[in-house]
Formats: sequence, structure tokens, C-alpha cells
Amino acid sequence: MSIFSDIKAFDSKGLLSLAAACLGLVVPGFLTLYVFDRQVFLEADVVKLVILSASIASPSFVALFATTLIGERVFTQLHPQTAGRFGGFKEWLVTHSFSNSTIFFTAFLIYFVAQLSFRGFVGWIIGFLLVYVGFEFYRLVLLAKGKAKPHFEDPSDES
Repeated sequence: MSIFSDIKAFDSKGLLSLAAACLGLVVPGFLTLYVFDRQVFLEADVVKLVILSASIASPSFVALFATTLIGERVFTQLHPQTAGRFGGFKEWLVTHSFSNSTIFFTAFLIYFVAQLSFRGFVGWIIGFLLVYVGFEFYRLVLLAKGKAKPHFEDPSDES
């Protein structure tokens, strides 16, 4: 098999999920390491760099994901008719990966423009995370009421 046949064999939904996970978990961590600890960024091997980058960006991603998971479970328990309105794991992965990268990249923009310290950078990340969690709760309420649809629907989930 050639590399081209391997690329053609990839599932587009799987590639989207992989790209979203990289964008939301690895890239913000890479950039954080590069800006704040360039020596570690340059000296670490690739595997350690990916793991360290993911560990830097994962707390905010996990907070967003946990918000959706807990909100979905609570609404489904309190109002069983809302089951299935909140999307699925793939949608949550893509949505929160983009949200996480937006949080980090906006905080970096403010960091560079305002010439903040690392503490200021982390403060902006926490602030943006709290705003995103609030919007996620609001989105879940709208989904539960049927006033909104998931960001995208997986056609393979339809019966």
C-alpha cells in the first residue's frame, strides 16, 4: 500500500476529530511552552513535548467537557424527554477543542498586546474559561428547551 491509499482510507470524521483534538489540546500547549519556557520546548523530544503540551492545555478542555457532560446528565435525569438533544461525544470533542484553542489564542493575543506576566496570562485563561462555562450552561438550557440544535449532527447516528 502506498501513502496515498492510506490517506484515502482515512475516515473524514475521524480526521476531523483528530485535527480538533490537536488544535484544542496540543497546539495551545506547544505555544505556551514556546513562549514561556523556550529552553524546554527546544530540548524536549517530540513525545515528551506532545504529552507536556497536552497536559498544559487539558485542564480547561476537561472543565468545558465536564460542564457539558454534567449538564447533559442533569437535564436528562430531571427531564427525560430532553434525552438526545445535546449531541454526542464527537460534537463535544470538536466544540470544546475549538473553544479551548480560542481561549488560549485570545489570552495570547492579550498577553502580547498588554505585555502581561505569566500570572496575567493565566488569569485571562481562567476568566475566559469561566465565560465559556457560562455560555455552555446557557447553550445546554436552550438545547433542553428545544430552542437550539447541536452545532452539527452526525449523519451516521440517524436511524
